[in-house]
Amino acid sequence: MQTNKYIDFKSLAGILFVFMATVYILIIGKDLIMPFVFALLLWLIVKQIRLFMNRIGFVKNKVPEWVKNLISFLLILQALNFESTPKSDFIYNVLYIK
Repeated sequence: MQTNKYIDFKSLAGILFVFMATVYILIIGKDLIMPFVFALLLWLIVKQIRLFMNRIGFVKNKVPEWVKNLISFLLILQALNFESTPKSDFIYNVLYIK
């Protein structure tokens, strides 16, 4: 069986074309893609919190899923608020020094 020592330019051109088209679509469509990526990350975090809550027997058997989702969402909002408050206070103090 003989191997070809030369580069197959058709397949290389196809690979480069697909790569450049993918990069172009990602750059042009970033405003449309970013909300979906954020929603996916948020869904994964909510799912992990819900699975953690399901490890407690009472919560798994008695609490409905929508309450677990609500608790997960409220925990995420609280974490974001806790993270952003010191930074916003610092920026306010820096900008408005008397």
